[in-house]
Amino acid sequence: MILFIKSMVSGYRRRDGVRVAAYERADAFASRAHAGQYRKGPGHVPYVQHPRAVAAILRDEAGITDRETLIAALLHDTIEDTGTSHGELVRLFGQVVADTVAELTNEVKPADGKTASQIRHAGKMSARAAHIKIADKTANMRDIINIPPPWTSARKRQYYDDARAVVAAMPTRHAKLDELFNQIYLTGINKI
Repeated sequence: MILFIKSMVSGYRRRDGVRVAAYERADAFASRAHAGQYRKGPGHVPYVQHPRAVAAILRDEAGITDRETLIAALLHDTIEDTGTSHGELVRLFGQVVADTVAELTNEVKPADGKTASQIRHAGKMSARAAHIKIADKTANMRDIINIPPPWTSARKRQYYDDARAVVAAMPTRHAKLDELFNQIYLTGINKI
């Protein structure tokens, strides 16, 4: 395990003195947190590839450069799926990142069902969380096409339609993310 110490002048450094940027620290943290987890579908794909894909959509395809958004994208499933606490994220990555990740964390067993809960919550999302959620849904839909889980066509179609309903409920729009989402939605519906 690499231990980090904080220097007031140079940010974070490993104990051996090597400087480590916050994005790389978040990627390493997500990799450790999701160790042993795999994506649904063939190929035994390490789960950490998903948050990396979400961050890449935001950064490389949508042109989003906000540091906290990209770090939160890498960490967006850590509270929900790994037992990481909000407090741990505050300590390591700051309040904004931790609050964004918490905002993206699904309720454990919502009374009205997962999709209804996500739709209800989407209408109140911050812009940062909404951007990550759209990129998350886009990445998931790409995976359904490229590394399909063992779902029926009806189940895949339901995921696409549920994702569309969640994204439609968001008050914050980002033209490039909307375009990417709509492209993969139409591609997937035509392939399913």
